[in-house]
Amino acid sequence: MTARRLRLGLALSALLLLSACATRPPVPAADARAVDRETRLNRWAEHRQALDAWAQFQLEGRVAASGQALSARLRWVQRADRQFDLWLSGPIGIGAVRLSGTPDRVEIRARRETWTSTEPEADLTALLGWSPPLTALPYWARGLPEPGVAVRFHLDAAGRITQLEQAGWTMTVVGYGDTTPALPTRIEWQRDAQTVTLISDRWQRTP
Repeated sequence: MTARRLRLGLALSALLLLSACATRPPVPAADARAVDRETRLNRWAEHRQALDAWAQFQLEGRVAASGQALSARLRWVQRADRQFDLWLSGPIGIGAVRLSGTPDRVEIRARRETWTSTEPEADLTALLGWSPPLTALPYWARGLPEPGVAVRFHLDAAGRITQLEQAGWTMTVVGYGDTTPALPTRIEWQRDAQTVTLISDRWQRTP
């Protein structure tokens, strides 16, 4: 082989190599999504651990059901062992309502009467026309799923829940605040034709 032919062969080989590099297909989008999903799940694990420290809290805000033009004021104290106190006041049509107890057994004070209910969600629906899911709400309000119940959820890039489906409900986090950890400022939960909105104006962690 002459020197001229050798140089020509090397040049052609280099051109073919450059062409192969230039036309190499990009990383499939599915691989990019898989990496992104793993990152979100890692961030979710860290965020969830931080939210677990807020198991006891005080919350002041507003709540309204679909079809209600005005919102009721809400004050909520969540304690250990599922104990809570919840006050509703304002334009709910029956004056102030206070709930005290656990999701399974609640003392209800409304219309100048006091009684103990073992079916508080049914009683609240009769009173207000709607009821929060009392077992799930302490978790949903913080942007967490209720433990031990099947759930499907979506995460944002920061690893925070944006929507979940659980126990026949769809819960959407409309916005998060600038707290550390980030806590929802507005959530909506929906089942059938009922939608209830909770706006959180002030969070406080309690020991």
